Amino acid sequence: MTTSPAGPPFPISVPKNGFGVTSLVLGIIGVVFSVIPIIGVIAWPLVILGLIFGILGIVRASKGTASNRGVAIAGTALSAVGLVICMAWAAAIGSTAPPAPPQPAGAAAPVQGAQPAAPAVPDEQSARAEIWGEGEISVTVTDGQGTTSNTVTGAQTIDLESGFVSVSVSRSPSMDDYMNNGGPSTGEVGCTLFRGDEVVDDKQASGEFATVACSKMY
Repeated sequence: MTTSPAGPPFPISVPKNGFGVTSLVLGIIGVVFSVIPIIGVIAWPLVILGLIFGILGIVRASKGTASNRGVAIAGTALSAVGLVICMAWAAAIGSTAPPAPPQPAGAAAPVQGAQPAAPAVPDEQSARAEIWGEGEISVTVTDGQGTTSNTVTGAQTIDLESGFVSVSVSRSPSMDDYMNNGGPSTGEVGCTLFRGDEVVDDKQASGEFATVACSKMY
């Protein structure tokens, strides 16, 4: 009984390197676009992907799971060149950008995190009080800034902060009225509140201890 000799073994084929071919194609296109001004921005994603695929192709070829190691190396090199050209363009454009305009002399530098100033109240909405009286008068004002009290003589105009406003005016007899004049004389006092040019409250009173109070929510 005779046996036929064994035939030659079938050759083992190594798969082609698809990553390497992709890297080479992307590298070529990326280099071409990278040297064109403005349009060269398209090259950025191409050369970055070319680098990634080229490195993967080299790794696969080193493990013996793919061939065409030279193609992967060429694609990686071209992609790297394209990336360098793109970075050079970006640096050149950044260096030629116009400088910021100089700040006018005396202008305050903006403070980071500072809130913008509140807009001024228009004149037609501004609040003020006009008070008057005969002799010395005591004035008590309550507005957005708090409460103040003063003794004044004659007519006065007081600028007020918005919010609840109250103005009290009363006659303030002096000690001389009691000692030399037999007591305070009869007189008048008054107050008027304005919003712009509009009168919003007006009070008057007369007597030895005349007192008026004007109030309004602005």
